[in-house]
Amino acid sequence: MQTSDLPFYIFTGGPGVGKSTTLEVLKKRGYQTFPESARHLKQYANLGRHEAHPKKNLSLFRDKILQKDLDFYNKALLTPKKIAFFDRGIIDLLAFDYQDPTPQIQEVSELAHTIRYNKNVFFFPPWEEIFMNDPEREESFEKSVEIAELLTNIYTSYEYKLVEVPKLGIDDRVDWIINKILI
Repeated sequence: MQTSDLPFYIFTGGPGVGKSTTLEVLKKRGYQTFPESARHLKQYANLGRHEAHPKKNLSLFRDKILQKDLDFYNKALLTPKKIAFFDRGIIDLLAFDYQDPTPQIQEVSELAHTIRYNKNVFFFPPWEEIFMNDPEREESFEKSVEIAELLTNIYTSYEYKLVEVPKLGIDDRVDWIINKILI
């Protein structure tokens, strides 16, 4: 697996650890950001706008996530020198496929070898104090911890370097991330 020095940074970790909130602050500060595909798809499915929901049609849900993630990546490639932050990367799909296998796992695995993000991935560790559920985040905190462990193993096996984001207030977290990428 070849990683890249492209300024395309993935945020990963279990659900409910502050990735999306951090991404929103980065967006307000003028950075190019791409939201979590699965969350967006669940929101629209919960509104009855499509059938791509993991409880209704897991395979379709994974297809849509993959397509959305590829679209986000291709959009970032339009300005390859511009810093981009992704709330999860294509490789995250592998972790979720290992839990609930779908026919797409081979395709996702092949793409994970060819779609290149920056070798440094920002890992948001489990943080029970900020964890909460909502209509799109149905997992328990315990499940979030399991997912975080699985993601750690998969990213490491694909030769990415996980950079653990400290548990700080949101503005301090964002400053810390910016300082890490600008070093």
